[in-house]
This record gives sequence, structure tokens and C-alpha cells, in this order.
Amino acid sequence: MKTILTALLLAIGFITPSMAHDEGHGPKLSDTAKYGGAIAPAILAKEVPLGRKAKMIYKGELTRSQNGTIRIYIYDTQMKLIDLEKFDTTATGTLEFKKNKKWAKTPFKLQQKDNAFVGKLPPVTRKPFNIDVILREGNHDIMIAFDHLD
Repeated sequence: MKTILTALLLAIGFITPSMAHDEGHGPKLSDTAKYGGAIAPAILAKEVPLGRKAKMIYKGELTRSQNGTIRIYIYDTQMKLIDLEKFDTTATGTLEFKKNKKWAKTPFKLQQKDNAFVGKLPPVTRKPFNIDVILREGNHDIMIAFDHLD
């Protein structure tokens, strides 16, 4: 009995840290992507600690090309494409993956082009991985976290 309890406690101890980034940011979404990408809620960056309780202000769609180009489309909460003129022309992305039980992070830049933020994803060496994007709208930083990508 003692062995079973110890094994159970060890399993819980290993699972909990691995789920640290898995809760997500903002509410869960079930929208269909307009360009075949992944959809995630956009929240104020200062609300990241709230996790799923953070208020969604926009939705973001991430598409990836085989050559490593990514595009981030910004929608309102009704999935209508937003004109990007109210956002800064550059955004910052971060590629994240687990390496030796720690998060390895590689930043990269995105630029406004047509109706999306476009950038080149750094080489992905581990899967699954996450891509966090920070946009600036006026005085507010907005974060979109695309988690569990492969």
C-alpha cells in the first residue's frame, strides 16, 4: 500500500509541473479558422496571470507555411477581420518548448503586411511547442498564446 501511494504521489508530482503552461490564457475557443490555422484568444498582457479567467478582447489566428513563414490574423470577438491600423506595425513572437524540464524561449519579430502580422518562425527542434505573440495597441500590450502546436 505504501508503494502504491508513493508511486501515485510521484506521478502527480511529475504531471503538475509539465502542465504549468497548459492551462492557457483567456477562455477556450471553438471557432473555425478562416485561413485553416489555429485560433486563440487575445488578452491584455497584464491579465496573463489570470489564465482562463482573463477577458478576451480579440481572437487571433496563426497560419504556418512550409518555409517557416507565419501569419497572425486579428479578429473581433465575432470573428470579423480587424483593420490593423490601430496596432503598432511590429509585433514580437516567442517560440517556446520544454528542454531539460525548463522552457526554452526564442524571440522573433513580426511585421504588418496586408491584413496580418508576418514573420519567420525560428527552427522548431522539439514538439509540441508554443508561440506567444505580443501586439501593441495604443498603450496596451496584447498577448495571443498558441499552445500545443506540432
